[in-house]
Amino acid sequence: MTLYLLFERLDAGKMKLDTEMDVSAHASEQAPTKLGLQARARRIKVEDAIKGSGDALRQRRRRRDRGSHCRR
Repeated sequence: MTLYLLFERLDAGKMKLDTEMDVSAHASEQAPTKLGLQARARRIKVEDAIKGSGDALRQRRRRRDRGSHCRR
């Protein structure tokens, strides 16, 4: 859902790929991800957030697919 809202803002011209957005304190305290957030990061570019979200989604799908193959 968050990406959907982000793409809406991009389409409306309210943001650009190089726009920096705030990272919540909660998000910055989580384990490292493909987003490449450094500990306590406070800002990230929109383009990096989109790329990282796609990477994370692919990882989740791979884990899910591996799990379903084991149950067959």
